[in-house]
Amino acid sequence: MLHFLGFDCDFVRMVVSLHPERVADLRTTLHRIATAPQVTVGDLLSLVGVLVFCSVVIKIGKVHYRALIDVITAMGPRPRASSPVRIGAAVRDSLATWDRLLSLLNARSAQAPVLRPTVPGEATTDASLTGWAWEGMGLFEHDSWPSDWHGRLGRATSDLPTLAAGLRRVFICECELWAVVFLVRRLAPRCVSCRLIVRVDNKPVVSMLNRMSTRSSACLPLLKEVCWVCACYDVELDVRWIDTKSNLIADTLSRKFSPDHDEALYNRVVRQYLRGPASDPEWRSWPPQRAARPELEPHIPVAAPADFSSAWANLDAKEMTRIIPFYLQKVGDRRDAAGQ
Repeated sequence: MLHFLGFDCDFVRMVVSLHPERVADLRTTLHRIATAPQVTVGDLLSLVGVLVFCSVVIKIGKVHYRALIDVITAMGPRPRASSPVRIGAAVRDSLATWDRLLSLLNARSAQAPVLRPTVPGEATTDASLTGWAWEGMGLFEHDSWPSDWHGRLGRATSDLPTLAAGLRRVFICECELWAVVFLVRRLAPRCVSCRLIVRVDNKPVVSMLNRMSTRSSACLPLLKEVCWVCACYDVELDVRWIDTKSNLIADTLSRKFSPDHDEALYNRVVRQYLRGPASDPEWRSWPPQRAARPELEPHIPVAAPADFSSAWANLDAKEMTRIIPFYLQKVGDRRDAAGQ
């Protein structure tokens, strides 16, 4: 065992963890700040620095300190270190999540991602202004967006003005990230403790997934779920960019619901896929498996439909399940795990 700069490196088990003393000190700090009505900018900046350091081991912690940075950013450029900061609900929620993470995930494989078994082939995703799609491991799925997204996708123009009633616009990065969420929900159980290469034709989304960070409040819940599901099944996502022309399968599937949909092209692409990757007997040896870290499943923050649509309250269960694959099943599993 090597102790170095607050890390414990176990060369027998090949894992890296945070030293117990560092964990105890950090938990004390988290509790102190969470229970204080206000702290200083300097206190928060110091805590953010420690959390960034600890994210070397607890990787998904990167998506759980955004609220602390947002509070400081809201105070303007270069706020004084002694300036008071009121601790709100979002910050307390982030601190509580980090406290749970310190007990659940204080261990990380010391093996480089390239040493993991890599899933054969590559998965691809795509989203258009009318629908989403993904394909990989001999499978594919695609569907349309909720009906209340009509006229809200993309930036407002003279043809598509901002809607009344305070409905926010839905941007393409959110759509592209939802497609990745759907893919991860379905494929993560099939590639436990493996590396999965995913091609996305949206560079900002590729950056979000590789950095595990985003400034978008709409994208953050989606990114959180991707990170937690990957941690639960010990999946290493290798996200790479692909140009739209090369992303033929996912791009064609996502445009199934567009007014300019090419039915002949769609049928040809589906037939070729079913005769090619989908028919490869190799995928029979990649069935869904038990999670590598089943204790994490009750804690997975499932991205809720309410995070991106105002019409969900009016949808029945069948329609909800059609649009968000496995959403109801995921919620049911979480309730069973909690004994509800």
